[in-house]
Amino acid sequence: MGNPGTYWFMRGATMALARSPLPIRRLVVNRMVRTLAKRPDPLSSELEPAGRVARGAAAIPLAFRPFAEAFESSYGARVLWVSADTIPDSGHPRLHITVLEAKGDRLTTPEHAGFGPSQPIRELLAAHVPHTKLSDQFGTPSGSRSGEHAWDDLHVVVLDFTRNETYRVLAEVTPEELQVFGEGLGLGKELWLVQSTGWWPVVFVHSDEQAASVDADRIASWSERYLELVRPHDDLGVVRLEGSGLRIDSKQNFDANFDSNWHSYLS
Repeated sequence: MGNPGTYWFMRGATMALARSPLPIRRLVVNRMVRTLAKRPDPLSSELEPAGRVARGAAAIPLAFRPFAEAFESSYGARVLWVSADTIPDSGHPRLHITVLEAKGDRLTTPEHAGFGPSQPIRELLAAHVPHTKLSDQFGTPSGSRSGEHAWDDLHVVVLDFTRNETYRVLAEVTPEELQVFGEGLGLGKELWLVQSTGWWPVVFVHSDEQAASVDADRIASWSERYLELVRPHDDLGVVRLEGSGLRIDSKQNFDANFDSNWHSYLS
């Protein structure tokens, strides 16, 4: 359930808002849950330069370009950014590779997600980075007698830029835009609110029966309309409908199964 203090605060706030006028209620709930759903981004130091490369305003560091070309040839994924650092606790070298989009299993297994060394990528790096010493790119490791890192200690993190940028773009949609969007769905009094969740939003009606009456074609049509709403925030065109889209839910389900609590619903 998470932090009990957060739980009771959110429950009390939700119950208090239930007595507010409907437009104010929708707007305030959207702002409140937008804060809960916002994801802290510890990878922004990698994603920001990758975004500049994707927009044609920067380039991969020269030392890593031969490696990036070899990586693209091996994995079929365009490399936007490569950087090197050390893991704070262990001091082991770590390679960050931000690709435009990680398709298939070869770049989404735990081995390639920062949980351990990756032999194929390590071999590519050794073959194509112009320096023979890891310390030239990763800095001198603390506690090392030789002043060099060991190749066997190298950890690899592969970041999917498109997925992370999609999160960023969807988070740019304002509560005011969501409110106007919801009012245009033609649900009238059946609509409770349209709620951002950190990904595609959820359209809430009041009852389970009302939610069940909304067919897949109608949801698909709403998703297309929402995509048009998102476009001004999406200069790279990363947001797509494939495998995504709006969801329908009910206030009845929210109250009965999540105790009217947004923290529980988003957990």
